[in-house]
Amino acid sequence: MSNLLFDLNIYNYSINELKILIKLKENYNYEDIKKHISSIKDNILKLKLNKNENRAYFLFLDNITFFLKNDLEEQKNKILEKKILLLKNNQELLKNEIDILKKRKKIKKNRKID
Repeated sequence: MSNLLFDLNIYNYSINELKILIKLKENYNYEDIKKHISSIKDNILKLKLNKNENRAYFLFLDNITFFLKNDLEEQKNKILEKKILLLKNNQELLKNEIDILKKRKKIKKNRKID
């Protein structure tokens, strides 16, 4: 499709390759993705390619945006899952400690009665 012999099949790239391709830093966010993609699109327009090539490259870049945005969401979900698990563990620990304190209080109360 392209005279520039560039593979525009998004599925032929890993997430890391896509990040490298658009020169994202390791810690990036959605705004970074949009900024880098926008800059690349501007550069493509300066090449004055034909309409079909422009459309193909822009579609490829839009797909990169979509894939990287999904990757960001997956990363956030994994972090949230870990935090939820940690909170559940802490909740269980607190529940156990409360139970122990209740038992101690009950034992102490029973000793006073005797």
